[in-house]
Amino acid sequence: DKETVAETLKHYGLMEKQIEEFITSHSALESQTETESQPGTPSVTTRMTRMIKIFENQSTMLEKALNDQQTIESKYKQLETDFQMLIMEKALLEGEIRRLREIERAKSAAKEEQTKKSGKSEKKKFKEKEKNLSPKIEFKSLEELLQIQKEAELLKTEKKTLQGQLKWALE
Repeated sequence: DKETVAETLKHYGLMEKQIEEFITSHSALESQTETESQPGTPSVTTRMTRMIKIFENQSTMLEKALNDQQTIESKYKQLETDFQMLIMEKALLEGEIRRLREIERAKSAAKEEQTKKSGKSEKKKFKEKEKNLSPKIEFKSLEELLQIQKEAELLKTEKKTLQGQLKWALE
């Protein structure tokens, strides 16, 4: 019977020590709790109150981290969508550039052909071909395409940055 009581007291002492270690390692209210406590060991109620405050603080920090993570994920998805749109626009612009180059080649070939042959009927055919080959969309300049490519690169960089922040937030 004495062994059981001794073992129970030892177990209680270990639990008490673990609670104190938890409170001292996690409590930001240490100075406040020291002034509140009576001389000697704090009561069980005081300890439980301290632990509850610690858990509340940690819960608040976790909620904030989760909200931040959701915000970052939504920004990441928006950037990913914007990036995909830029890729599609780039592909369309590259196709348009290829088509314009083909038109220029056809025009230059037709001009060479026209200079070799003389005749009004040939000139009329050339003008009709030129009208049929004219581009549907005209770009102001190559600078516009380069600006779009620069924006795509900036979005790639921002995407990588946000991915790093997301990984950091998840850790």
